[in-house]
Amino acid sequence: MTIKPEASVNAVLSGTSANAIIDLNGTDNVIIDGLNSGGSSLTIRNTNTSGATIRFTADATNNIIQNAIIEGAVTTSTLGVVTIGTGTTTGNDNNAILNNTIRDRSDGTGVPANLVYSSGLSGTVTNSNINVSGNILKNFTANGITLPLVGSSNVNDNWTISNNMIFQESARTTGMSGISFSSSGINSITLNTIRDLNTSNTVTGILLLDARATNVSRNKIYNMASTSGSTSTLTGIQFQGASGMPASVTLENNMISLVPSFTNNQVVRGIYDFSFSANTLKLYYNSIYIGGTSSGSNASWAIVRGASSPSSFTTTNNIAFNDRTGGGTNHFAAGDQSANAGIFNSNNNIFVGTGTVAGNFMDYGTSATGTPVPPSTWQAGPPTRDANSQFSNPGGLYTLSNMFFSSIDLHVATDNNPASNAGTNIPGSATDYDNDVRNVTTPDIGLDEFAPCSLVLNTNDSGFGSLRDIIGCSLDGTTISFASTLMNQIITLTSGEIGISKNLTISGLGMANLTISGNNNSRIFHTTPGNLLAINNISLKNANAPSPNGGALFIESNLNLENVLLDNNFEDGIIPKGISINSTGQVQFLGNVIINE
Repeated sequence: MTIKPEASVNAVLSGTSANAIIDLNGTDNVIIDGLNSGGSSLTIRNTNTSGATIRFTADATNNIIQNAIIEGAVTTSTLGVVTIGTGTTTGNDNNAILNNTIRDRSDGTGVPANLVYSSGLSGTVTNSNINVSGNILKNFTANGITLPLVGSSNVNDNWTISNNMIFQESARTTGMSGISFSSSGINSITLNTIRDLNTSNTVTGILLLDARATNVSRNKIYNMASTSGSTSTLTGIQFQGASGMPASVTLENNMISLVPSFTNNQVVRGIYDFSFSANTLKLYYNSIYIGGTSSGSNASWAIVRGASSPSSFTTTNNIAFNDRTGGGTNHFAAGDQSANAGIFNSNNNIFVGTGTVAGNFMDYGTSATGTPVPPSTWQAGPPTRDANSQFSNPGGLYTLSNMFFSSIDLHVATDNNPASNAGTNIPGSATDYDNDVRNVTTPDIGLDEFAPCSLVLNTNDSGFGSLRDIIGCSLDGTTISFASTLMNQIITLTSGEIGISKNLTISGLGMANLTISGNNNSRIFHTTPGNLLAINNISLKNANAPSPNGGALFIESNLNLENVLLDNNFEDGIIPKGISINSTGQVQFLGNVIINE
């Protein structure tokens, strides 16, 4: 059975219930589809602070909730706006929550504790094969998605949590996590964005408890501003594990950027392993950036295995960059506070940090507040580690601008990047954050398997992969090409001309297949003396610049054109003009250059 609004109907189902507005009690094979298209929408709202808005219970199976707006105000810690409750015989299995907006009340005050909450009956009657994907999850006081332990038992198994956006629209005063997760079976937490969990209390982007065979990959955690004066801990991903249980997590290709907006005395940790001797954590190809300014004695870490955590710990091909300053404290790249306990394997990483003694930016010992040591002591162990890793204070090649595109976009910024080809192959880790294929011999360290800075990926004016970006980061003598997905596209410059002060070749997809536009507001390219710019197989259109150097191109160097169309370009908006050349410039037409001005 499918329940959905009529065409062009914005339906609102609102009420108050201490149980649920929609109660799927042993219900099977129901689809609730809000459509959210063609003028149709469905809002389901519970104004009661004690009840869920939608509840699955008593072995509800094979149901789908999709494309709806689901609002609630339930403050009970063991419920959510969407609650998957206890089963009776098999559990509430094979249900999906897809492409919804799940949130607080929009009609008045009322912020729920949890947005999605699942707790099965027991370790044998579990909620299984649940898919929570593509949702917007916003405004809560505890957790965006919660899968708790019941006693010491997992009551969920085989979950997929993917492509969700989890965030706050207002600062809170409660401790919170984007995802708090404990589940048996085989689980996937992937492609989620967790941001703006701003509170004066403790924040964890993803908290992993007794998570079994769980792959946490390609998630982005960023923009955790905190609040002024907060002294609470801020953590990107924490593996808590479970004593005596085979909890096992792989963190792969995750982007974690923690840069508090205020000068606070906070503990900040990018990835934190605080698990037990039977637990296993593997870190592959993650990029972590820690920034901001400290006001006190609390230290920070990009990666750390905590005290009394003798887990099996492996970290390979990660960038652990701690750029935090201030406070007269240590800002560690990485830490092992369970030194010479459990299993510790680490190699082919990049570690950047600053100690109170600048060179002592690694943490090796048994103190929960950190034991600062130099890289040589860290490498010696025991056990020995990181023979092929890189260590540095911030500076030189190891700066934010050289390593990453920005503090919230940890894609690689330049060709001159120490992560390039510095990794080691990890069987089974074949693709990167963007699903690009890894080099199987010498992969790049971090989340981004990057080609040389020479391929334009999109039509954006600026930003990662744009023409402006690629020209800026390319090396002298580079040939810049364009992704095949840009066939028959227009790159429109909205923030002005692109200056070129190096030797470059810009090779398009064909005069009729790719256009760069000045947006009738600027030149396209301006070259400085002493270089050669070669342009081929492209159209340059709709440029406009003031006299005396208007048109699409202002050339103060050498220019070679081949198979290029210059069309509808002007000086002062009225004088047709394709190219301006000063006394230091020289232009050669190598063939098939068309100027329609």
